[in-house]
Amino acid sequence: MTFFKLEALMNEIFARKADNIPSIPSASFRIPTRVTLNDAKRQSWFADLANPHVPLYKLGKSVPHGAKGHDLLDLLQSNNVAIPRAVWFLRVFGANETVWKYHI
Repeated sequence: MTFFKLEALMNEIFARKADNIPSIPSASFRIPTRVTLNDAKRQSWFADLANPHVPLYKLGKSVPHGAKGHDLLDLLQSNNVAIPRAVWFLRVFGANETVWKYHI
């Protein structure tokens, strides 16, 4: 078998394989909107974040902003937010900050 026949065979294999791979649907994730909350509502939101029975999709409809850096980490720690949920919040918060930074 020559090199060109081998190349053609490999290209045909890759093409058939690509045809059999299911398509990936477009991303349905949207970055939650940022909201300004008064102290009572913010405390309630962080209490819900700390509660493992409150689904993240419910909290993801709107995310409070305001605290940054050490204050934000202290806020998560003082509300006893579990690490996986805190990481989720920090990722969403960071994505929001990035979007707004480049939006202006």
